[in-house]
Amino acid sequence: MLNVGTVILAQRKAAGLTQQAVADFLGVSKASVSKWETGQSYPDITLLPLLASFFNITVDELLAYSAQLADAEVAQLYRQLQARLLKEPAAVVYQAIEATIHRYYACPNLVLSMGLLLLNHSDLLPGDRLTYIHEAQALFAHVPTITQTPALIDKATKLAAMCDLMLQQPQAVLAKLGTTAPEAMPADSLIAGAYQQLGQMDQAIATLQSGLYQNVAVMLSGLTNYLQLTIAAPARFTATVQRGQALIEAFKVAELNPIVAINFWSSAAVGFGALNQADQVAKQLHLLLPVLQTLPEPLTLHGDAYFDQIDDWLAATETAGVTPRNSGHVKAEMAQLLLTHPALQAILAQPSLAPLQEQLKELIHD
Repeated sequence: MLNVGTVILAQRKAAGLTQQAVADFLGVSKASVSKWETGQSYPDITLLPLLASFFNITVDELLAYSAQLADAEVAQLYRQLQARLLKEPAAVVYQAIEATIHRYYACPNLVLSMGLLLLNHSDLLPGDRLTYIHEAQALFAHVPTITQTPALIDKATKLAAMCDLMLQQPQAVLAKLGTTAPEAMPADSLIAGAYQQLGQMDQAIATLQSGLYQNVAVMLSGLTNYLQLTIAAPARFTATVQRGQALIEAFKVAELNPIVAINFWSSAAVGFGALNQADQVAKQLHLLLPVLQTLPEPLTLHGDAYFDQIDDWLAATETAGVTPRNSGHVKAEMAQLLLTHPALQAILAQPSLAPLQEQLKELIHD
């Protein structure tokens, strides 16, 4: 990134000069120099040789440009672009995303993060959603060409496979990931063990908590997908619903990560609809609706009394603890999905479920 303001400030102080002295030499205002030093603006390109000459350094040294960003800088850029996307015209923000990608195309963490941003918000960007899935896929494929870091390559490969699945390219998924589930060896337990051996117990606890927090969400998401495959075996389907609900209750998932809980309940409702079990559909909706109706804005991830050491970890992730969607879109889309799903339409039309149907309709028009 460009650090010209920091360089100007350091060089000026090293030379014992005032902002006014620099401004007089360049023929600009003192306010302009102040803005450069605080990063509010950059010097005009025609002034760069004069500035470099004034401080007796090269233009390259003055610019101090780096194609690589620290993880914290990547997270900050993600947050800024995400916030802009929820407030500004999508086409304008998309141009900013593209400019960021082009500027840091050699930074693997940034490229991966921008691919995630495109995937997470493809429904808010202008034009066809498939366009952004393809673009994200290309970004994920680029990551292994600019890094040898195994963790980044592994994450990029899995995200590229997710794009394949979204694009209905199952053979490409199997080619990237293999045909059987790999043996799991979580890194969080190893890292926590290392901290424990070093006597750094707080870091060990925080590491394991962040791993458990993620594993709960992954487990519930896996059960959600599993529900869709077990409808033909009602006993297995019902057992999966029971186990998923037990997980939600045990770890208070509805408060910690409401979207994964809502997805589970909606999948369970659809499955019970296909099984023509109206009472069970009603039960899932009674669980889902209060959480859906009270989603906060913005949707944020956080710890609780049990996961009390994960906030720093959440703040360090690309999304900085902010879920990819705003609550209004989640409410409307989930309500629309449930109201129009073929497995639920006849059941929701029953008089006993009319109040639930009305609550779903209200969410669309909020």
